[in-house]
Amino acid sequence: IEERNVRRLVNCVKSQPDDILAPLPNADGEIPKGGSEGVFPTTLNDFEKIDDVALFKLAKFYELLPPSLKEQEKFEDFMEGKVEEFHISEMPDEEVQKELKNYSSGQLEDTFNELARYLGLRARRGTATW
Repeated sequence: IEERNVRRLVNCVKSQPDDILAPLPNADGEIPKGGSEGVFPTTLNDFEKIDDVALFKLAKFYELLPPSLKEQEKFEDFMEGKVEEFHISEMPDEEVQKELKNYSSGQLEDTFNELARYLGLRARRGTATW
């Protein structure tokens, strides 16, 4: 928790497009990969221009979105010992595209804004400022 708070404080002062963002650990203490290897945006500008697939994956990584039915089934298989590993954020892009069809543009704006608040960023989409 302390690590997340420190990184949030670092992010809250980022205001220039080229400012580098500090990735926060998720509930399991994992830090998302950034740049070409992952979905975490490197700079504030990258975050503001994040596409829906990366937004969805990052929100899933931080457990800001509810699990899909498929994810719930995979989790149940994991709990029953049928699957050795389970990572909610490791969805293939094709599955993410299918899941995105269930979200309106307003819901995606809300997800962006919730993720921005979680990361300690001032960036917002849409008319909701808080």
